[in-house]
Amino acid sequence: MSTDKHYSYNPNPLMDEYTAAQPGHAKAQASVTEPPKLFDGGTRDLPSVTASGIDPNLLMRLPYGVRHAAASAPDLPTVHGYFDEFAGHPGAEVGHDGLRDARNRFNQWARETPDPRPDDVQAAEADALYTQIAGSNGWPTKTMQQRAAEEADRNRQRRELEDSFTAALREEGAAWAERNRQVADRMRESNGLFRR
Repeated sequence: MSTDKHYSYNPNPLMDEYTAAQPGHAKAQASVTEPPKLFDGGTRDLPSVTASGIDPNLLMRLPYGVRHAAASAPDLPTVHGYFDEFAGHPGAEVGHDGLRDARNRFNQWARETPDPRPDDVQAAEADALYTQIAGSNGWPTKTMQQRAAEEADRNRQRRELEDSFTAALREEGAAWAERNRQVADRMRESNGLFRR
């Protein structure tokens, strides 16, 4: 799950993005089980301690994709380097096992936590999300067979146009060749007239 830059500095940006994308579903799932957080096996928004000894609350100044690396950095110069390089870049990310684990925990929670709402409410929300993603220009209502048939028809029309264009070029080329032959014949015939 990729997180929108808007949420990068929030305590639990994975949940914030999920809630923005599927508000009813996310809130219903959260009513069943609390969503996992980023640190300490999903129990905390920030670690209780950092390897370098900096105050864990300072990590909130970094985008969430850098927090695990900064929290586990063993010395202050490395941590300061993270702040210098990434503090103003919401989408920044430094690969780290803790970050991968946090994402995996969240994705598993999102997949496996049941939505307690009635099926018709869930279906209406899913339809609305599909229309939002695919657009409301009629495309979502077409079946794969309809789209394939339309594409095949467009390809047939394109081939017919290319064939007629090729035929016209051949005719034009033949006409030019005939004109050139006639001009060459006249020049040969008149060649004797203009000799001195």
